[in-house]
Amino acid sequence: MGFKRRDGFIGCLPQKFIDNKVEKCPMCGTNDPHWKVDEKMGWINRYLFLCDKCNCIISASIPDVTGFGRTPLTTLGFAKMLSGKKMNTIYIKIDNVGSMQVTKLNEGKEVSLEELNDMAQLI
Repeated sequence: MGFKRRDGFIGCLPQKFIDNKVEKCPMCGTNDPHWKVDEKMGWINRYLFLCDKCNCIISASIPDVTGFGRTPLTTLGFAKMLSGKKMNTIYIKIDNVGSMQVTKLNEGKEVSLEELNDMAQLI
């Protein structure tokens, strides 16, 4: 489908999630990342978020974004519980650091939403 802003009714859930939860890019530190959204289907379906300033890509599982991954009654919630992750925590993966190569050591890591926002404050 490709990255795009989803400000309309369709697809607004992931757009509102990223705009409200990650207000500062954790890679370049911009206060106005103007996130764009895409989807990646696979074993765990994920929303991908692209910062239009540095082109970094972070992602979160669709169940984490929608809230269905925060209970052991769902498959992803059960998998989180078995792997030792906290149920009420949203986990974000740093898929690509974009033009911010100084942050390359973070690429591929999965961190909590709180840790991601803490990273943004350090920049």
